[in-house]
Amino acid sequence: MSPNVLLDISAQAELKQRAMQCFASQLKVQAYDAHIAALNRFRTYTLAASVHMAEAYCVLDGKRSQTGDIADAARADC
Repeated sequence: MSPNVLLDISAQAELKQRAMQCFASQLKVQAYDAHIAALNRFRTYTLAASVHMAEAYCVLDGKRSQTGDIADAARADC
C-alpha cells in the first residue's frame, strides 16, 4: 500500500517522541524513535514549509470497502 494522505502532526511531534520512549526494550535493539522521527520529517518534503512532521495514511473508499474485501479496496485506493 502507498499512502494517499499526509497529515501534519507538527503539534503532536513532542508527544509522539515521548510516547516512543515507553518502548525501552525495543529502543535497546534499534533506534526506532530516531528512524520514525526522520521518516516523519521526510514526509514533509512536498508540504508547506510550516509543516515540520507528517504522518502518512492510506484512506480507503468507504463504499468499496463495505461491498467487498478490504484488501481489494486497499489495492484500488492506495
